[in-house]
Amino acid sequence: MTSKTTQSLVEQVRDLSPAEFAEFRRWFLSYDRALAHDHEDPRQIRLRRLDARVVEALAEYQERPARDG
Repeated sequence: MTSKTTQSLVEQVRDLSPAEFAEFRRWFLSYDRALAHDHEDPRQIRLRRLDARVVEALAEYQERPARDG
């Protein structure tokens, strides 16, 4: 982006009403997360999925009735 383009965007964002800014902010955060996800290391994605499965398994295990042994 050129400096002129950046300045133009800054001015446009400053001119938004509070409701328009909130809508823009929601969109931009979603867009930014999607970009970050697109560039994320595939190993990190797999590890995050594995972490979620481990949490699920632990929750299921903890919900089981205790055995008297």
